[in-house]
Amino acid sequence: MTSLEIALLTAIVILMTMIQVFATFKIVQISTSTLVQSVHQLDTAIAEAISSVVEQGVANFEPPNPLIGILADVMKQNLNKGTAEVQVIERDESGKFSKLQE
Repeated sequence: MTSLEIALLTAIVILMTMIQVFATFKIVQISTSTLVQSVHQLDTAIAEAISSVVEQGVANFEPPNPLIGILADVMKQNLNKGTAEVQVIERDESGKFSKLQE
């Protein structure tokens, strides 16, 4: 091979390498741009959904059941009465609980 052929092959390899680097750069640039646009669209869609829910309020919920409210009031009153008396029942030798003493 002559030095002219070696120089020509070296120039072709350098040119192909530069084209490959440029193509890779452009692919990354386009991918990044597409990703940024997708994230922006998703952000906008989520913001619109949140504002829609906030503006419309939480609709279609049933009002509280009055019986549940009464039951809750009774439970609150029972909590304020104090604690119950506790009786400790001992076990016998076989491990069974002994009968309640009256």
